[in-house]
Amino acid sequence: MSGTADKPILVIVEGEQAGQRWTIDAEVYSIGRGGDCNLVLPERQVSREHVRIYTDIDQYYLEDLGSKNGTWVNDVQIQSETVPLQDGDEISIAMAVRMTFVGSEATAPMILNKMAAQQQGLLRIDRDSRRVFLGDVEVDPPLSLPQYRLLELLYDGLGAVCTREEVVSYVWPEAEGEGVSEQAIDALVRRLRDRLSEIDPEHQYVVTVRGHGWIILINDGSNIDKNDEAPLVIKRGFLIGIKHLLLARGCYNFEFAGNQIDDQCIEILDGVGIFGSSGTGIATS
Repeated sequence: MSGTADKPILVIVEGEQAGQRWTIDAEVYSIGRGGDCNLVLPERQVSREHVRIYTDIDQYYLEDLGSKNGTWVNDVQIQSETVPLQDGDEISIAMAVRMTFVGSEATAPMILNKMAAQQQGLLRIDRDSRRVFLGDVEVDPPLSLPQYRLLELLYDGLGAVCTREEVVSYVWPEAEGEGVSEQAIDALVRRLRDRLSEIDPEHQYVVTVRGHGWIILINDGSNIDKNDEAPLVIKRGFLIGIKHLLLARGCYNFEFAGNQIDDQCIEILDGVGIFGSSGTGIATS
């Protein structure tokens, strides 16, 4: 019998279980909100039996089970059909959960490193020297140790929400038992925002998701188109974490890659400074 290292895995990149990995250890592997599924997703947009992954000889396939809110593979919607899966394929469940299919545990490090590189955008961190870059510009003077730790935590989260408890544990590990005041955490977030805005004032990297925590929105150098005569269009790959922000703020009916989103979403994005001062995109140079 083959070991788990030969089995494919799913890495959840966005959603309530972001960062978790699940081994596909059954010939027919079900995913959905129902308790009988192999992988249970708690998001309310997910159908009880949303999709299944099954194997035929050495090939794995994904099948949408007539879900209400749809399934996408590499930004292409599948509707009650079956598609073959390849290493690194991105699966979006109901636009609420995003996961990556990795061919086996043995190849996971290579795929995960590639994912991280793709999602870093203009923001780069040199971990050995604790240096931070936005594009080709270094943040100088360097960030303080707490600022750097906060940025590293958000950066490694790949767009997931980081809670206050996670921030305290990572930034102030020596003070975790004593507690850290909310004022101290909020002040640290403000200082980090100020330092990053010194280089890229048109983009807000650290966004508060009220009642949840913080996410990092990484600017990859693309633009968002917004004007009064056309629907809002978000170009593919513009921001990591945008979906989390909209879902956390109560927006569920939106699409990406050339599709419009509603006025409520536009108001939320405007409120966190996504469009910059001109309202026609973000200047990154």
